Amino acid sequence: MGSNVGKRKVCLEEALVAVTPHLGPPVASSQIWETAAWGGVAIDPFLNQAHRFSSTLDPFELLNIIKDAETKIGRTATERWGNREIDIDILIYGSRYMNEPSLHIPHARLEDRRFALISLCEVAPEWCHPVTGLSALRMLHDCRDETVARPFLPPTTL
Repeated sequence: MGSNVGKRKVCLEEALVAVTPHLGPPVASSQIWETAAWGGVAIDPFLNQAHRFSSTLDPFELLNIIKDAETKIGRTATERWGNREIDIDILIYGSRYMNEPSLHIPHARLEDRRFALISLCEVAPEWCHPVTGLSALRMLHDCRDETVARPFLPPTTL
C-alpha cells in the first residue's frame, strides 16, 4: 500500500480498514517506509507499507476488493506512476504465478522496487519467486534501485 497525497498515513490506515473485512486481520505488517516517488512522474514522497494476509480468495476477487477500497479512499485517475491518494498492489500470492493483462503475480516490477522488496522481506522473508526461485532477501540484495527508503517517523507534537 502506498500514498503520496494528502494525509498519507491516514490513507494507509483507511486502506487496511477497507480490506480487513474481506481478508481478516493481517498475519504480519511491515513498518511504514518513506521513499522518494518511483517512476519519474509523481513528485511528493510516498509512504509505503506491506501487509501479509491469509486468504483463499481468487486473485481476481482480491483485485476487485482492492480497486473498490482505492475508490472509497478517494483515489482518482492519474497518469501512470503519478501522485495518488492510495495505491494498493498485490505483490505476491503464495507461490502463485499469473501473467494476465490485468493482473501479474508476483507484481511485474517487484524486483525493480527497493521499497516494495524491503517491506516484503519484513512480512515474508522466506518467500521465493515461483519462476526464478530467488528469495525475497536475494532479490533485495540484487536490486539495482538506489531509491532510499527510510522508516517513517511521524512528527511529534508537544
